[in-house]
Amino acid sequence: GSGLLLQRALGLRPSEMLGLRGRDFRLAEDVQRSEYLVVRLGAVVGTKVKREQFAILRETKHYKYLGVIVNRSLKDNDHINTHIKDKATKLSSYIRYTLANNLDVKRVSLGNTLWNKAVYPSLAHGAGVWFNDTQVSKQTLQSIQYKCAKGVLKLNCMPARIALHGDLGWADILENLDLARISYFNRLQQLNDSAIAKTVFMAMKEKYHANGIEHF
Repeated sequence: GSGLLLQRALGLRPSEMLGLRGRDFRLAEDVQRSEYLVVRLGAVVGTKVKREQFAILRETKHYKYLGVIVNRSLKDNDHINTHIKDKATKLSSYIRYTLANNLDVKRVSLGNTLWNKAVYPSLAHGAGVWFNDTQVSKQTLQSIQYKCAKGVLKLNCMPARIALHGDLGWADILENLDLARISYFNRLQQLNDSAIAKTVFMAMKEKYHANGIEHF
């Protein structure tokens, strides 16, 4: 979380943040424990920042960055229950409006395209760093996909979810999100061992194997 705040405070690009190392950061000597943290960035860090700068970071319970809401416990509640739900309401209406405006011509084919090319990618934005590992989150995401599928087929009844998705040829949204995370994790492992992002995720991996924590 502090890395996101630092990036925003100093105007660093994501690629530059990935190149930073622990030795590039120093705490001001007179900092006392409080809700504020002062970070001093060295003058020579291999980025566009060529002079010493200071960033004052304030403690926050959750932070929205690049479309993803991250809270201090790394749980997905805030992101799914607010951002994803609001987005899903608009996207579901978008599907119904677009198909109706097209006079239902090739409704299923166009509906599949809307889901695969517009709706799902929007819902899955940043899926590599947020996790639907609670039962409520899983049910919320599956309910969103179910509602969109009913909209494509213009149904008022309540068919079985598996049957509905099978008719459209859709994979379960939870499976697709897991595939996106596997792809992102594989990309992290290809980074240099000293990259901050890789260091953090590898530490989380070790903690997961050691303690069996729920959130990885």
